[in-house]
Amino acid sequence: ELFHASLDLLNKIRDREPASPERIKQALAAVAPQFVGSYQQDAHEYFLELIGHLHTQFIEVLGDTEVELPTARAFDFHLARDMTCAKCQHTRGVEELFRDLSLDVVAGDVPQLVQRLEEPEEISIRCEKCE
Repeated sequence: ELFHASLDLLNKIRDREPASPERIKQALAAVAPQFVGSYQQDAHEYFLELIGHLHTQFIEVLGDTEVELPTARAFDFHLARDMTCAKCQHTRGVEELFRDLSLDVVAGDVPQLVQRLEEPEEISIRCEKCE
């Protein structure tokens, strides 16, 4: 239903007809109960939930296909990182799939914020070489 409600809304917008997102809100609330009713919600959480369920419904409607889904084309990105063990210095590359990017908003512009993602970060993981 979310897929069809979204498609209907986009078609109305394209055809310059009056359009309301209410059907999308109801369809999302049916699969994500935290959005039932008219309580104030976090827009970021709502957006991620909407895109996630739309992506799932694209897969259900289109089946297993080689076609890149619109949700993936518009919102997914891969971030490659090198992880180095502090104990043995073994380095391995890791590629992560993201649908959103959380940036610490401080003074600066977007390129500076994105550049901060490349700064070294200390995390605890199990190294396959030394443990």
